[in-house]
Order: sequence, then C-alpha cells, then structure tokens
Amino acid sequence: MHEPTAENSRVQPWLDRRASPCRGYSRARRPAPFSLPIAIGESLYTRHQFAEYLQANAVDVVQADVCRVGGISEWLKIANLSASFHRTMAPHYMSELSIAVMCAIDNADILECVHGGSFSEMVCFRQNFASRTEWPSHLRHPDMGWWFNDEKLEPFAVDPAELRTWNMQSAK
Repeated sequence: MHEPTAENSRVQPWLDRRASPCRGYSRARRPAPFSLPIAIGESLYTRHQFAEYLQANAVDVVQADVCRVGGISEWLKIANLSASFHRTMAPHYMSELSIAVMCAIDNADILECVHGGSFSEMVCFRQNFASRTEWPSHLRHPDMGWWFNDEKLEPFAVDPAELRTWNMQSAK
C-alpha cells in the first residue's frame, strides 16, 4: 500500500495476479466477493489470452508488455480490446517504448517502472535517459529520438533468414 501524496493521489492499489498462459478462462474467474482491482499481463503473450480474462471479468488493469506480446501493433490491438471492456492499460516493461505507445491510446493509466526493465538500464542507447523526468524527452523529436548502441546489441544479432525459419517452425 502507499501513503497518499499529491503525486500519487490518483493511483489506487491493485492486486498483481500472475496468470498462467496455459490456464485458460475457466480458471480466470474473479474470487467473490473481491473488490480490489486485479492486474494481469506480464505472463500473457497473445490478445486471445487477454480476451479470455476480459470475457471472464477476471481483470481490471491490463498489463500487456509491448515486447512480450509481439510489438507495437499487437499491443495496440490488446489496448483496443481492453478499452472495449472499459479496462485500463498499465504496462511495466521497456518504459521508453511503453510511454510512447501509451500516448496513442485513451485508456492509458500508469506506467509501472520495473528496475532493469528498460532499454536505458540495459545500456542499449547511445544517450542516457538517467532521470525519470527525462524519459518523455525522446518524444519531442519527429522520430522516436532513440539512437541504439550497436556494439552493445551486436551479440544479440540474428540473421533474418534464420529468424524466418524459426517463425515458420513455431507456426506449425
């Protein structure tokens, strides 16, 4: 729980419930009576999984993470789906990217900052977004304002042809 201050007076507590992506909606039912909002998302990876929880009325705060659900397009589909159920979005991973996509939706609530969950903390950028007050500053430019550190990312490079093969195999 938090102490109310001017900065967090709008923020209400919620239960962060870890969801198994394999459980399905039959186990997604909300415990009754239970009034504390339930947040689910960091262990769900598809809009179909989110849909099951939304249809079962088992989630109040959707915490889809843009890097875990397949990118910006898929994240926006989940945000739109959540909006159709009058649920808010509160992502908590890759804060620099999340804050940008949150600006594109009406049901954005809060960006939960997780230690170690940002490009800056992984030293992927050439510039540093060290101060929390500076995070949105990359949105002041026509592009995203990010310049990646190619040397730091080189160990993670994947051949595009190999990636296509992996994608085709996983689709079977």
